[in-house]
Amino acid sequence: MNKFFRTKSYIAIIVAAAILLLIFFHWLNILKPIENLFTTIFAPVQEPLATAGQKINNLFTSFKSLGSLKKENEKLKNEIEKLLVENYRLKTTIEESKLLEEQLKFAQEQNYRYVSAKVIGKSPSNPQILIINKGEKDGIKVDFPLIVNDGILIGKIIETGIHVSKILLITDSQSVISASIENEDKSQGIVKGEHGLSLKMDLIPLDHKVNPEQLVITSGLESNVPSGLVIGSVSKTFSRKGELFQQANITPATSFSNISIVTVIVI
Repeated sequence: MNKFFRTKSYIAIIVAAAILLLIFFHWLNILKPIENLFTTIFAPVQEPLATAGQKINNLFTSFKSLGSLKKENEKLKNEIEKLLVENYRLKTTIEESKLLEEQLKFAQEQNYRYVSAKVIGKSPSNPQILIINKGEKDGIKVDFPLIVNDGILIGKIIETGIHVSKILLITDSQSVISASIENEDKSQGIVKGEHGLSLKMDLIPLDHKVNPEQLVITSGLESNVPSGLVIGSVSKTFSRKGELFQQANITPATSFSNISIVTVIVI
């Protein structure tokens, strides 16, 4: 074992001495002819090697740049998505503010007491029942009417909780509203919902002349519903032989598919 270590020590000394000798010869320019010879021999391959090295370096740089671009692209994508969400929320807030302003203007002009509310959901058992974020604590009671826009009736309160209430839309089959037509006779009757799709007015006196496009409004005969709230307009009239009354199909004054802000008229 000692012999092995002694041999390794001798080799290290010899290598060190050879390196020192080469450095000394280089300093004295003794090795210059040999160095020039090696330079001449390897000159043809220096340029391809340098070019290859540069290409490899460029390749690694490209990979690095690609990774940076991917991260930057992902960051920009997230920022765009965030801006789209913020833009949608801002747009929704502006639209709701305009709707609320219109509703409140109407209520104030009519000297109604009112409570503004936001639709927060629908009944899972009946899409014609909406849920709002105001309830008994806000003075809301069953049968209070709700309007949108400038006095368009959309339904009545059918159930209240402390902080929430349920609305039955006038298009529901269970909805019944006392109404009148803005014709010469001020024809009165009742408006019923038609399977959540449309409206029909019944009990219109047979001898009253009713024309298409005539406005249908609340008659004020219900204790909690003031007169003059807009329901819709007449689309056509019809009657059955032997009946004392005629009926009319009513086109609702608003769409019920995307209601977000409502005003409850507190009588």
